Amino acid sequence: MHRFFAVTQWVLASFLTLGASVTADAGDLPVAIAEVYPADALNGLVFGPNLPEPLPASQLSIFVHNSSNQPLPGFSVELIVLQSGINLCPGSVLTTEILLTTETDDDGWAYFELAGGGCIHDTNLSATIKVNGVSVANYDNVKSPDFDGASGDGRVDLSDLVDFTGGFLDGSGGLCHDYDNDGAVTLSDLIIFSPAFVAPNHCP
Repeated sequence: MHRFFAVTQWVLASFLTLGASVTADAGDLPVAIAEVYPADALNGLVFGPNLPEPLPASQLSIFVHNSSNQPLPGFSVELIVLQSGINLCPGSVLTTEILLTTETDDDGWAYFELAGGGCIHDTNLSATIKVNGVSVANYDNVKSPDFDGASGDGRVDLSDLVDFTGGFLDGSGGLCHDYDNDGAVTLSDLIIFSPAFVAPNHCP
């Protein structure tokens, strides 16, 4: 009987120790901080048809680090577009929730190529970036040079130029081509739109 109680106490002690260890390990996970280029500067995401070459504004680089600015390798990174209005390449299929996933490299960097078209303008929580399941960046704007005033069709062509020009000249085209989200379609937006139109960029 004494042996039974001794074994029981050992099992309980081992279980409690293991539980304390698991709790401590979970608490020791560093808080992830993300710097998202160029989305943070643009205050939004820019998608674009990715051929013949991806647009610079649609190539997302994310540096994940702790509060001491030390990189966090091996952390999962998700990009989720939560609102409808963006058509992904290839095929330009309308998607209500776009989920892209990757993992940080040894230097704490993660990369996404945002290939598609359409527009989500000034809509609360249009997109979010999560690190290890925790939101680290949220955006209300998701836009693309591939937008003709109604939708994206997988290529940047004359219809998109007409809509861009309306916003650039007199504001009649709305703000879906305001890629830096400063309240107007200006020269900085033309710099993003021009290479997509000249190429012209298209989905596979």
